[in-house]
Amino acid sequence: MQTAPTYRRALLALALSAAFALAACQRGPSEPPPGARATTSTPTPTTPAADPHAGHAATPPAADPHAGLGLPPPSGNSGPPLQNPTQNGGAPGQAAVQGAPDAVTVLEWDEPVGWRREQPSSQMRRAQYKVTKVGSDPADAEMTVITFGGGMGGSNDANIARWLGQLQQPDGRQTTEVAQRRSLTVAGMNVLIVEAPGRIAGGGSMMPGAPSTPSFDRGRLLAAIVETPNGPWFFKLTGGDETVSAARAAFEGMLRTIRVHR
Repeated sequence: MQTAPTYRRALLALALSAAFALAACQRGPSEPPPGARATTSTPTPTTPAADPHAGHAATPPAADPHAGLGLPPPSGNSGPPLQNPTQNGGAPGQAAVQGAPDAVTVLEWDEPVGWRREQPSSQMRRAQYKVTKVGSDPADAEMTVITFGGGMGGSNDANIARWLGQLQQPDGRQTTEVAQRRSLTVAGMNVLIVEAPGRIAGGGSMMPGAPSTPSFDRGRLLAAIVETPNGPWFFKLTGGDETVSAARAAFEGMLRTIRVHR
């Protein structure tokens, strides 16, 4: 009969299958079967990051200048700010002594009727007027307004002496002997007025670009100094004797309208 060999072959195959199954269980899950290729690559070892301080000595902390003095260490900008050397007892600068050049008390006034206001012939002049001549005077009179500001301009006596020195007396006397002075108060400011007759020599102007001035054999000066908190203002009218004398009332009337510009 052929059933015995067939049966024996079936038992042999069953035994072999059980043997392979037992061997696979003993190898474990991570061990590949015989003859199989490994699909898991060997992990590349991770290189640690380079130390930025490696090979360099650490910078020591800054030395405390107060160490050993029993004082607390500095704590930034905690001290008082530096002071301007012109403050808190420092030597004042020139601006503090004489005032800033542009520190000017600005004045305004009512212009006399008939006086012609002109473009000033020099930068020193704040205003300039022409007064039409009268009588036998050879030319119109002129009034100029000047201020320097900042407490500058010189003393009243020095300016009056200089003005009077520009007049010559026909009898040879000093103009100071015939000059008249008077004063008044306008808007709380002292106004000093000086007037004198005399010969006025014309000629070229000392100011660059300014026109020459006419001469008057019989001339007259009528001027005023207005004392302001920031220096004097000078109102100076010069011309022929008849013209200036006729303009005296208008000149003094203008002075009485002077006020500080607001």
